[in-house]
Amino acid sequence: MKMYIKIFICLATLIFINIPISAQDVNRDTLTSLSKGSKALLFEIDQNLYIDSYIGAIISVKKHFTDHSSFRFGLSTTISYSSEENKYIYEDSWTNDASKNEGNSQIFTLSLEYLYYPITNKKLSLFFGGGPSISYNHTFTKQYDLENWNSNDWDEQYKSSRNGCSLGLIGSIGIELFVVNYISLIAEYGFTATYSYTEDKSKNMSNNAYSYEKESKSFRLNSQSKKVGLSFYF
Repeated sequence: MKMYIKIFICLATLIFINIPISAQDVNRDTLTSLSKGSKALLFEIDQNLYIDSYIGAIISVKKHFTDHSSFRFGLSTTISYSSEENKYIYEDSWTNDASKNEGNSQIFTLSLEYLYYPITNKKLSLFFGGGPSISYNHTFTKQYDLENWNSNDWDEQYKSSRNGCSLGLIGSIGIELFVVNYISLIAEYGFTATYSYTEDKSKNMSNNAYSYEKESKSFRLNSQSKKVGLSFYF
């Protein structure tokens, strides 16, 4: 998998290696910066950013090879954390129990997309396109028990992990609204078609041995969450 990642980064680098970082490249007299040779830095978030304990962001660079076409290379990250505590009261007993579940998840994705803009001389422009992607994900969960509420010593009972990687294609469609000709707002939606490999493990801490191990491969076609962001052209 590391070899695929290196190849992917090399291809993206070949496309963007000749980008000169110069604000003078942008023609301030035009309505937009959608023109041959223009470059942009993009920051995006998706609709799930406002869910508790969730952080999702995409950072991309884009270069126009013609007025209507460009390549976009991006890194997206998704990080989440969850913690749930349950208490049990037994009316017919003096004993009370409690349990706690904790988990975290990380997903990292590299993507390279070809984007096409049918109209480039308007402040509001439509774009669509797609390209390959590669991603890695890790999920980890733990379960604890507290036999007596008078004690703060949580006893770890169970833990599980999932590691996976995937190769696929992504498709995007969206709109770009230029506030000024070198700053724009973006809203987009898309889909993914991915082939994934995952490895699941779970361990029962009472006997300190893996009670479950599984390797799986799958193909999925999913819709992406809505994304909004900003573009800065230079």
